[in-house]
Amino acid sequence: MMTTDTPSLNFTPRGLFIGGKWHQSNSDRMMSAINPATGEILGHVPVAGADDVDKAVDAATAAAPAWGSMPMRERAELLGRLADRLAEHRQELGMMDCLDGGNTLG
Repeated sequence: MMTTDTPSLNFTPRGLFIGGKWHQSNSDRMMSAINPATGEILGHVPVAGADDVDKAVDAATAAAPAWGSMPMRERAELLGRLADRLAEHRQELGMMDCLDGGNTLG
């Protein structure tokens, strides 16, 4: 395995985000996130099992009616706030994507 001067991502996985909360994976399995350009291990992330997927689908199904009945202006505001948060963290997210995908930051 090659080593590089990869910048620190300052990232510690918290589990699986399901229904607005962090949960530990029911599988208790982890997998390595690897920079394909260098072979370097970037960190370890939880592996979702079938029970975790079922829990996520149930949470999304339960949330769908509230989202669908929300007035369009409120949905637009929430999506705008999400876009603002993504923009605030664009450098970190871009670096994570580059390293995880083995791409350049462009």
